[in-house]
Amino acid sequence: MTDATEREGPPRIGSKMQPSDERVDILLVDDRPGKLLALEAILAGLGQNLILAHSGAEALRTLLQQEVALIVLDVSMPGMDGFETASLIRQRPNSELTPIIFISAINYSDTHLARGYSLGAIDYIQAPIVPEILRAKVSFFVELYKKTQQLKHQAETEAQLLREQAARAQAEAANRAKDRFLAMLSHELRTPLTPILFSSSMLGDDLTIPEHIREEFQSIARNAELEARLIDDLLDISRFTQGKLTLTFGIANAHGLLRSTLDICSKEISAKNLHFDVELGAIQHCIQADVARLQQVFWNLVRNAIKFSPPQGQVVLRSSNPRTGWFRLEVIDSGVGIAPEVLPRIFDPFQQAGAANFGGLGLGLAICKAIVESHEGEIFASSPGEGHGTTLVVQLPRVIP
Repeated sequence: MTDATEREGPPRIGSKMQPSDERVDILLVDDRPGKLLALEAILAGLGQNLILAHSGAEALRTLLQQEVALIVLDVSMPGMDGFETASLIRQRPNSELTPIIFISAINYSDTHLARGYSLGAIDYIQAPIVPEILRAKVSFFVELYKKTQQLKHQAETEAQLLREQAARAQAEAANRAKDRFLAMLSHELRTPLTPILFSSSMLGDDLTIPEHIREEFQSIARNAELEARLIDDLLDISRFTQGKLTLTFGIANAHGLLRSTLDICSKEISAKNLHFDVELGAIQHCIQADVARLQQVFWNLVRNAIKFSPPQGQVVLRSSNPRTGWFRLEVIDSGVGIAPEVLPRIFDPFQQAGAANFGGLGLGLAICKAIVESHEGEIFASSPGEGHGTTLVVQLPRVIP
């Protein structure tokens, strides 16, 4: 039997079929070398892989290692004859359905023929062999095997596709359930928080209450406001994922919104003693946009820069008109930076732009992305790496000349 693992090169008789090779393996079994070589010569023109076995035992060893399309089996072999070999072949799972053509020089009785067919013989060929007949029969089974393999592959592909579709449908259903849960949870948390925030704010400003108590109320109000913002972020994410974000377009003065954002964040900026360079160089800075949502984007970007900048750090706000009809804002901080492997994911929900110990839910940039893209704009980030700061860029169309 030719070794099926010989060196690489053009496929030849006896070599194992490669995945890209359309040839199939045919096992030829005969104890007489001359007859085996004659079978090989007759079938060589079919261009298939012909594997030679000189006994039934050698044939069985071959079938333990590989699958073949067809077995051409001599009946009259010493020791283990063709019938015994066929019986053992049929007991092995990988060859129980493999077609067998018996070749015999003896004109067997009907009883012997019946035995052969009962053992899985597909056909008998009497010696002397007519080459054209043997080639025609073998060609038929080769084509049948190829078509069967093709159908199997198609069935496997379709089954895999169905599994992928089922998994995708399951994942989508899980995402919808998660979104519904987030929306419900956010709403339920927001409801009792509103009176807490209102009462603590009122009592924190009541001069008739002792100062140390007012400070406690003011602390409660600040924490309640922070909690309310986190809940609002959850509500926004659920709206975005469910496609329920509605925009009310008007004329937004981007520079005015940026100055307002800095006023809102002034206490946080002072607490960390940050230096803000504000370079509002855009000549055209009025945009057709949802004013409240654009303010939300600017607030998230500035607050993000404040959060990840060290005390006494520097933040640059720079605006420009990169091309006609577009407004560009760059927010550049000197903070913790972003590792290259993290950078592609920072706009995904629940991903932190910097180290996780900075707190937050990791929703701010995801919300910014959803709002900017709803305005048909662009948002992207860059960073030289951890410890080297981050640049966040927003570009918006529909600038009013």
